[in-house]
Amino acid sequence: MSLNKTYTLEKGIWTENDFELMGWHDSLIYGLAFLTENEESQSDMLFDIDYIFEWINPVPPAKHFTFQVAPCTLIFKNISDLTIDIETGRLWQIELEIADLNREIKENPDTTQWTIETQRGDIKFEATGFTQFVRQHPKHITGQQLGITERGGISFDKKEIV
Repeated sequence: MSLNKTYTLEKGIWTENDFELMGWHDSLIYGLAFLTENEESQSDMLFDIDYIFEWINPVPPAKHFTFQVAPCTLIFKNISDLTIDIETGRLWQIELEIADLNREIKENPDTTQWTIETQRGDIKFEATGFTQFVRQHPKHITGQQLGITERGGISFDKKEIV
């Protein structure tokens, strides 16, 4: 259910330079892909996520938070040393939700160790940085994720909103 509070989006593309301003807690991962531009380049790792731009405190008599959420493409560049350790158990419905995104700057300033902690396990890798493309203006909703139709399906589009 969409509500009517609008969100002023600061910009449509975010990078590792914005890391300290960002937070991925409770962002849902819809898809994961790998892209290699040509034979001489390293692979990029792409995530299709619902990014939560704002958690809005409830105003009485409401008791629950509402959220400003937008579909985004999160791309980590030139990945290496990838380890994916995810356990789903015998779930009928599998959702991969980000608990936290951590970085550790290495001695080599060209690469960073990244860990995406999810509710089901971790994704660890090295990358030279990231870019996050906001594909729609954030919507004020009662939950933390958009419906698949509302978000335009699953996408790894790299086009920023205008």
